[in-house]
Amino acid sequence: DLLSAGCEHLTVLPLYPQQASSSTGAAVERVFDLLRPRQSHPPLTILPRFYDEPGFLSAWVDSGRPILDAE
Repeated sequence: DLLSAGCEHLTVLPLYPQQASSSTGAAVERVFDLLRPRQSHPPLTILPRFYDEPGFLSAWVDSGRPILDAE
């Protein structure tokens, strides 16, 4: 659908914060499977793991804080 709509660049963010090549690899492989039949496709960026990114860690703490504070 994205390609039919004229997408000019694809960015893939596997939603697995941990470094698990089996999960991330399966998600990336699926993207390549979908693109393989096409003769051409827009540039593709695959974002790396993010489990140790400060912004992710901060958001994780913020989302859990109310639960921890309630106990």
